[in-house]
Parts: sequence; C-alpha cells; structure tokens
Amino acid sequence: MTSAGGDEDLERLVRRLDASSAEDAMDAQAELINRGHRETDVIAPLLRCLPTLSQYGQLCAIEIIEELGDPRAAQPLIDLLTSEHDTVREWAALALTDFPVPEAVPALRQAYQACRSRGIRPDWSEPTGIRFALTALGARKTRRPAPDRGPPDHHVRRRRGVAVDPAARRAR
Repeated sequence: MTSAGGDEDLERLVRRLDASSAEDAMDAQAELINRGHRETDVIAPLLRCLPTLSQYGQLCAIEIIEELGDPRAAQPLIDLLTSEHDTVREWAALALTDFPVPEAVPALRQAYQACRSRGIRPDWSEPTGIRFALTALGARKTRRPAPDRGPPDHHVRRRRGVAVDPAARRAR
C-alpha cells in the first residue's frame, strides 16, 4: 500500500499520461507499470483519474491495466465501452478478455449494436475487437468453417460425387 503522499505522487504520474509529449506519457506509463509490479497499488489512483484522461491517456491506462491484470479495473473498462473514441472502445473490449467478468457481456453486446447503428463495417477493428471479446467471454460461438468439399477451384464441378475438370474434358 501507499501513503497519502505516495498517492499524490501516483496521481501526478497518472496525470502525466495526458502529457503534451508522447515520450513523457510513455515514461509515466512505464513508471506506473514498474511500480505496480513492485506491489504498489497504482490501480486505485489510475481508476480514479481514468474518466478525466484524454484519449491517449486512456489508451495508456488500458495498457497499464492489461499489464497489471487487476480485476478491480473490470467495471471501469466496461464504462469505457461507451467512450466517444472508437479506439478506446475497442481497446477496452479487448482488455476485458483478461478478466472473466460475465457482467461485461450485456455492455459488449450494446457496444456492438452501437457500432452497427453508427454504420461501422463489421470487418473494421472496433466491431472485430468487440466480437473477439464476446467470444472470449463465452457469449458468442465462433463459426465453424464449412466441411471440406474439395479444392476451392471454381473451374472444377462435381457430377454425381465425382470431380469433373472442364479443362481435362477439352483436352480429350
């Protein structure tokens, strides 16, 4: 645990995730991860500041949460699924796969429906990440590929269960 002065120091570090330079933000991120691995509670101050961070700061925070794997971060990650920033929503969904939290499933489903209502193509990264999270949490089954029906060559046809190659017929 940290003292009151230590908490203030950690909050300053968390606020540096919003630094004007990416280098300063990444230095703060690395220091928070380092302190978190040394049994210092960096998650509590991180979660307190999370909603007020910029997009870049929130992305750095998500990486810290993933690295430290603290389950207290599950609900704040669920809350980030409604962020105005698509990358934050996607990263939050993917980070939720690190925690077995079934209560994330309804929020993930809502986030996916919100993607669809915004007209985001299903093959873009945000809906793909959300579907991956739903699958990882057991709320979605992966589609099984069709049974093997032979080579995917469109020139080969099947007649009565026997492959017929039109090119071979012309050669006769």
